[in-house]
Amino acid sequence: MKTTEMTVLIIKPEPKPKPEKYEKLSSLVESMIVKNDFRVLFCEEIMMSVEFCKNFYSYHVLSPYFVEMLEYLTSGPSVALFIKGENAVKIVREFVIETRKTFGKSGADANNLLHGSDSANSAKKERNIVKKFLSAIN
Repeated sequence: MKTTEMTVLIIKPEPKPKPEKYEKLSSLVESMIVKNDFRVLFCEEIMMSVEFCKNFYSYHVLSPYFVEMLEYLTSGPSVALFIKGENAVKIVREFVIETRKTFGKSGADANNLLHGSDSANSAKKERNIVKKFLSAIN
């Protein structure tokens, strides 16, 4: 069943050293959006704070790699996108997982360059966290 939904995609900071493949990431994201006829309702560069990361990635706080993950996520700017379209949550999440096969693995690996909401409920929660974070710094 096709459902119009909104999801969150975050392009995380460039890893250091930056792999050659990273240059292709923006065009892959753009192609995925165009191919699926998605609409980008929000796109903004954000500098993740420790507080933002603890809220956004609350399910990772007790993970042994969370400190390393924090160092990476707060090391440079990220781009947050709210994407709307048919089956957006599922399609964007599958894109994120597929991209990990090209750029790295999950967890604190610096090649885990994208975040995609894993459900409609998560997407709503994540959008609210991003909006709250941006309103607090503006």
